[in-house]
Amino acid sequence: MHSNNSAQKIILNYTIALIPLILYGFYRNGIIVYQNYETSLFQLFKPIILPAFSFFLGFLADKYYFHHDSSESFTPLLMTISAMLMPPTVNTILYLILSSITIIISKFISTKINLALFNKLLVIIAILFLSNYTYLNQYESSISMHYNVIDLLFGRSSGGLAVTSSLLCLISYIYLMSTSIYKKIIPPIIICTYLILNIFLLPIFSFHQLFNNFLNSTILFASIFIATLPIYSPITLKEQITYSIIIGITSFILINFLSVYEGIYIILLITPLINKIVSKIAPKLILKKR
Repeated sequence: MHSNNSAQKIILNYTIALIPLILYGFYRNGIIVYQNYETSLFQLFKPIILPAFSFFLGFLADKYYFHHDSSESFTPLLMTISAMLMPPTVNTILYLILSSITIIISKFISTKINLALFNKLLVIIAILFLSNYTYLNQYESSISMHYNVIDLLFGRSSGGLAVTSSLLCLISYIYLMSTSIYKKIIPPIIICTYLILNIFLLPIFSFHQLFNNFLNSTILFASIFIATLPIYSPITLKEQITYSIIIGITSFILINFLSVYEGIYIILLITPLINKIVSKIAPKLILKKR
């Protein structure tokens, strides 16, 4: 358990670390689209408006629905992350309606769920039934795109509204590592586990395809910002290591064989279940020091 003061610091640090990604999302899915494709001013500022609306929605939910102190609650942060994960062309009204439903439902679920990912799941299901499921923005949909390694690292490839830049994710990780309480060991173990397992797929997939899957999956963002959240991740070092390895293995399977864009978020959605498993097997997998 963390003190109220610690919770406030954690939330502030995560928020600061997310700002560069949101600004890059504004450039990639706002400015570039506006310059090259006929779109409205709302669409121009959508990568900023959607996270801001989501933060405000989380704030209102804490104050009037959950009756939490918003300065110590993760709800506004989780809703902001949820907006950042959305496909660039997501319908804003649909997103806000489903976000409200997510908040209402979450109060009646006994098991702790990740609001950001549960909301993402609802929106993706709705998109599959109601519109075209794609992570391309309007401009990318109108032309043929070819990405090189630099494009992928800088986040010029298709992906969520404000989560595609691997370079900015790494910079944010360096910042978060310098802060207190952040569980810095989790991201590298997830990433290393994932990359090591990819070696076994080289006879099946090309290196370029595996590299594309790695960066397009936004596994860096998920590992740095979601897997480390203190309200969903283990406390002890042994449990964090086991937890990270499990996420790395399952992410490898889901990203490469189910969905590049949704793979890691599917497993992170059920982190409460993972934590229960980890608490039982961690002491057996990692020898205690004598």
